[in-house]
Amino acid sequence: PDAAARGYALLTAEETRAANPALRGSAVLGALHCERDAAVEPRVAQRALKDKLLESGRYTFLGGREVREITGERAVRDDHGDVHTADAVVLCTGAWLGGLVKELAPDLPVRRVRLQMMQTDPLGEALTTSVADADSFRYYPAYAGGALDAMA
Repeated sequence: PDAAARGYALLTAEETRAANPALRGSAVLGALHCERDAAVEPRVAQRALKDKLLESGRYTFLGGREVREITGERAVRDDHGDVHTADAVVLCTGAWLGGLVKELAPDLPVRRVRLQMMQTDPLGEALTTSVADADSFRYYPAYAGGALDAMA
């Protein structure tokens, strides 16, 4: 009921093509559009953020480590036994709920989702919106129901 207030709208086929001219053909019947959505290429964005943080001289990147213990108000011990202190510690779940995060907050509504992604050669024209087909909805519990069950 609050879809419009949250920026969501169902678009007709014509409105869909107006929003993203790269979508063509009779298979486009319409779209669910969110004016607040943004598209971010993770491989580009994460590297750019890391590089910018490293430029500050106030950031250290230690990949391949997992926090195993909170040792103080702003201190943690990693799986290599090293203690790290900081002005702030942010513990992120990553793609699944495991390790210390699961111990500290076992009821977080995080679940592993398996999606297939691919990268193609450049299209040669701008994609003005993110694009996912209806099949993508099968991986999200909010879309569960009879219509989804009927999909082959």
